[in-house]
Amino acid sequence: MIAAASNGGGYANEFQDQALTQDGGLLASVLSELWDFDTRISTDGQTPPHAAPQDYLQIRTGYSIQAFRGYYQMNRSTPAGPQDNFVVSLPAERWTSYHTPVPNEKPPLPPGPYNDTNIVDGLRADGLPGTSFTHHLIRDFMFLDAAANNNIDLVSSRTPAWPTTAFPYDVVQIGLDTSGNVGKYTQGDVHHSDTYNVLDDTGGVPDDGSALSFESRDIGFTALLYELRNSGEDTATTDVPNWFGVAVPDGITDFRNVIIYFHPNPLQQGASYSTLDYQDKSGAHGTNWKELFAYVERLGKQLAGAAKYSAGGKDLRNQVVIVPFMKEYDKVGVFPKYWPFIVLSILDDLYAKRGSF
Repeated sequence: MIAAASNGGGYANEFQDQALTQDGGLLASVLSELWDFDTRISTDGQTPPHAAPQDYLQIRTGYSIQAFRGYYQMNRSTPAGPQDNFVVSLPAERWTSYHTPVPNEKPPLPPGPYNDTNIVDGLRADGLPGTSFTHHLIRDFMFLDAAANNNIDLVSSRTPAWPTTAFPYDVVQIGLDTSGNVGKYTQGDVHHSDTYNVLDDTGGVPDDGSALSFESRDIGFTALLYELRNSGEDTATTDVPNWFGVAVPDGITDFRNVIIYFHPNPLQQGASYSTLDYQDKSGAHGTNWKELFAYVERLGKQLAGAAKYSAGGKDLRNQVVIVPFMKEYDKVGVFPKYWPFIVLSILDDLYAKRGSF
């Protein structure tokens, strides 16, 4: 699966396009679903802003996708929108039951009240969330619905044709330094066992305009961080992406079902992460890139929450989410060529640690 939130669709589309010529056709043979989390809100940065259809997650030529799931706050008739076979509209009115009884979400988000689902900072005078607030609610809760409805039976038991190119890197698990302000946004690469507020997904999310329901669930998952290094070296390569966040639900037994999740552009207005800080993920020239690890936690809680809805013999714990931390917008670097080796290296390490999740 490929998933994208906001203008992360630009990364996802470019990844699909480049992989067709760089990975020997492997992605085209194994990619089964696309999950779109409000990419339609994306704009081109002009004044006044215009829709940026290049950011809409799309089925690219050369792929045969069995399911395309779309979650949007805006009308799905927007021109140049994606080819959904499941879509749900989630305007502000559908989130009314989220307000008041729900405490602040955990983990907190990277900087800015515009980016926060805090019920104090996010509400308009009429008590409904504004556009940005609703956008982030979709990101923070709808991944659970996609994961709960993932047809894990589509995972083939056959060994796919492997690229013949050499792999010039090592993929190494590392720790995340959460000192300073980083600790405000993420607990880091640890096991998480807590009571989380998640979507009540009994029966799935309807597209009938009804208010969504939420519930507290005791769930557990592990967040990990991997670094891409030039072979034989002990520091991260300067190639991009060179960090990968991973979330694994407790009790996983099958590691073949992988969701590659593309985060939004970290250089966009309001986030302002500096490319000068990408290599060491520091905050010397802007906000600290390590804060982006909060995405892994937020996805992990939803993935673990989805596992509670396992039915019909499908064990929804058997899903892994991998988040490549990107640098410049829509530049996917070495990922299209080497993603099979990177993903397999991560899965091999997770399998070696099986039983500890």
